[in-house]
Amino acid sequence: MARQRGASAELVEANQQAALAASAVLAIGALPHPFSGLLSDRFGRAMPISVLMLLSACCSFAMGWAHGWPFSSLVGLGLVYGILITSESAIVSTGIAEAAEPAGTEANDAAGGHADDPNDPNADHQFNGEE
Repeated sequence: MARQRGASAELVEANQQAALAASAVLAIGALPHPFSGLLSDRFGRAMPISVLMLLSACCSFAMGWAHGWPFSSLVGLGLVYGILITSESAIVSTGIAEAAEPAGTEANDAAGGHADDPNDPNADHQFNGEE
């Protein structure tokens, strides 16, 4: 019976360590956004995105082969991966926002978009709370 309690306490401790490590990997992802924006301003969008995605893929590949590594090494690799995996999202989101045409512009209408015309059944109507 005492052996079961010891194993149960070890399991609880392992779960707590894993939860803290996973939270740290997710939380650290907020740090690189300003720096990745500066990189894209300096070098353009394509080069930083390519480098960050390649490094992220390397970390992802390493995670698959790291099952025998010590826990602290796995957490370290996870923290690097958490930084890399979120770094390019700020660059990509900004690029998409800059490249997108606003609804109702001539280029958007020519591409098949619809202005917010109340008489057009295909228009992109937005609910504003008024009838």
